[in-house]
Amino acid sequence: MNLDFEVMLPNGKAKYWFLNGKGYDLKNDKAIKKNGSYSLRIEGEKSGNSFGVAVSSFPLDAAKEKKLTFSGYIKTENLVGGSAGLWLRLDGPNRKLLEFDNMGSRQIQGTTDWKKYTIEFKVPKETVNIAFGALSSGTGKAWFDQLEFQIDGKPYHQKMPVIKPPKASEIAWLKSNVISIQDANPESDMKELLPIKKMVADAEIVAMGEGTHGTAEFFKMKDRLTRFLVKEMGFSIFAIEANMTECRAINDYILYGKGDPRKALDGIYFWTWNT
Repeated sequence: MNLDFEVMLPNGKAKYWFLNGKGYDLKNDKAIKKNGSYSLRIEGEKSGNSFGVAVSSFPLDAAKEKKLTFSGYIKTENLVGGSAGLWLRLDGPNRKLLEFDNMGSRQIQGTTDWKKYTIEFKVPKETVNIAFGALSSGTGKAWFDQLEFQIDGKPYHQKMPVIKPPKASEIAWLKSNVISIQDANPESDMKELLPIKKMVADAEIVAMGEGTHGTAEFFKMKDRLTRFLVKEMGFSIFAIEANMTECRAINDYILYGKGDPRKALDGIYFWTWNT
């Protein structure tokens, strides 16, 4: 889980973490740290309704029906108009929120030195997902380091996964089933997408994901596939994961030409769609 932020990507961000926040800079910091070579720094440029957040997930099977303790060190500098904190969330079936703590009742503000903070929950049997991380809002800087987990009072150390090379039979299956697409340009000819017709067949719903949020090629390919499904297969409804009320402005622009599409995309708060 890279709890100590020691594993870093070439862009200076912590590996295995999802880092997000409009108006916030989230990256590893070598100059200020509590332990090891790096800490995670979240720096806010201006006060507002947004916040910078680091997100990861905890292995569910290791904690179910046990006491889970999440702790870490936080340091702040001139943090105004917001606060910093750790957060831990337990999700149940059908997106039911079982437990959530983001330190809202013990906010860290202003300038503070390194201090350890803790969140603790008993993980119910019906839990289906455990998410955790760090957050900061307002202007100023917050550093996070030396995150740790305990299960029933004992330190949890994650086992590294065993990576197995693919079998010859698995490679052969891929070669005989993969559809090779050479171009992500939405304006390209649709002939090479024709095999997808057989794959989709009579399905009424086609779901599209992406390996990473925000990567241009993934979203260009989604654009191209959406055009193909509409023009070649008669699909007429496009649904996205975003706030319904704000999405009405997008719908009004697409169907009736009303409004400003850039403002409409900005209003849904999902930066992954603002492409």
